[in-house]
Amino acid sequence: MFMLKSIGKKIHCEGVHMNAIKIVLSCNSPLFCEGMAALLQKEADMKIVGKVEDSSQVIKSLGLSPDVFILEPLLFAAEELLRVVRDLRIKSPQTKFLLLFLETEMSEESLMQCMTAGVDGYIRKTTKLEQLVEAIRSVHAGRVWAERTLLVKI
Repeated sequence: MFMLKSIGKKIHCEGVHMNAIKIVLSCNSPLFCEGMAALLQKEADMKIVGKVEDSSQVIKSLGLSPDVFILEPLLFAAEELLRVVRDLRIKSPQTKFLLLFLETEMSEESLMQCMTAGVDGYIRKTTKLEQLVEAIRSVHAGRVWAERTLLVKI
C-alpha cells in the first residue's frame, strides 16, 4: 500500500504490470468511484493512481501523470466542461481523456463539442465492465472510442 500525497487515497497495487496504464478517475459519487477503482485494479495492465471527487482537484491531479483520465461531466457546470476539457488537453497533451456519463447527462451535441475539444472517447455508465476496460485500452493505444453514429458526424 502507498499513499498519494496530492489526493490522500490508499491504493493497493500488488500484481500490477510494470507498464500498467496509469488511470485517474473523477467521479461525483465516492461509492461509484471506489467500486470502479476496485474493479479496474483487478486488471493486470491497469493501475489507479488517483481519484478525484470534486472539480477543484481535476487539474491538480494531472501531476500524477496519468495515461488515461476518466472524466465524469457531472463534476462541472455545463458551460464549464468544455473549458476544462480544453485546459486538460493543453496541460497534458499526452494524457488520453475518456468521458463517463449517463444518457441523461449529456446531449449528442455536447458530446460532439467535447470530442472536438480534445476528449479521446466516451462511454456510458450503463455499459459493462468489459467494454469500459476495452475503451481504456483503446484510447490508451491512441484510438478514438465513440459510437459510430457520433463518429460519422464529427
